[in-house]
Parts: sequence; structure tokens; C-alpha cells
Amino acid sequence: MLTLLVLSPHPPCLLTLLPILQVRLAGRLPVVTFAAGGLATPADVGLLMDLGVDGVFVGSGIFKGENPARRAAAMVKACAHFKDPAMVAEASTGLGKAMVGLLEHEDPASVAHLDDLGLKGTVLRTAENAIGGIDQSVAA
Repeated sequence: MLTLLVLSPHPPCLLTLLPILQVRLAGRLPVVTFAAGGLATPADVGLLMDLGVDGVFVGSGIFKGENPARRAAAMVKACAHFKDPAMVAEASTGLGKAMVGLLEHEDPASVAHLDDLGLKGTVLRTAENAIGGIDQSVAA
């Protein structure tokens, strides 16, 4: 049984109490999880939702793979239907390659074969920023 004691000189308003009741019934605060550098597939989104998050934030990395619009729609579908593995699997098909990540010991220029082009200095840095999706206004 839910018991809620509100001490206030004003009469309680249902709209004021609704968020308090929602938090009380859920037993936690509704917080969206921000996951950076790892959500590349609809299955990733489905897994986080299955673990109990209220939502996920998908960064710009999905736009660095093939078919970004289709991948974004698939991730939304996986978020909405995470309890249905068949739906998540269906959303995950035909998306093309996901964004390619780098291991901590890898140099972006060599992975992108920019060093094969003989680029140096500022030109190399600009090319690295372009493939890394770094905003030019903040790139060093």
C-alpha cells in the first residue's frame, strides 16, 4: 500500500504530486543514460533498455557508418521494442557496416591510410579531424 504524507500549508494538487508518486512507485528516479563511444547497433540499444535504463542517447557516431538514416530508425525501433528479440533482430538487418572504432594503441591516420597519402602537418591534422568527426572550431 502506498502511503504519502505531504506537509504543506496549501491543499495538494494532483499535478504536483504526480511526479512524486511516479518516483515512489518506480522506486527510482527516471534518468536517461548517456552512453558515449559504444552504441553502434540496435542490439546495443536493446541491451541497455533491457538492463533497465529509461532511454539512451545515441551520438553522432552512427553517422560515420553506412546507411545512417536507416541505422538511426533501427535504433529507435530497438529502443521501443526491446522486449521483442525478433523485432530487434529485424531492425538490425540490412544496415551495412557500423562505425569503425579505434583501439587505444591505433593511430587514426594509419587506420584511415592517410599516412599512405603523404599528408603532413596541418593538412594531416585536418584530414584526421574530418575522418574523426571533430568539429573544426574546437579542433587543436
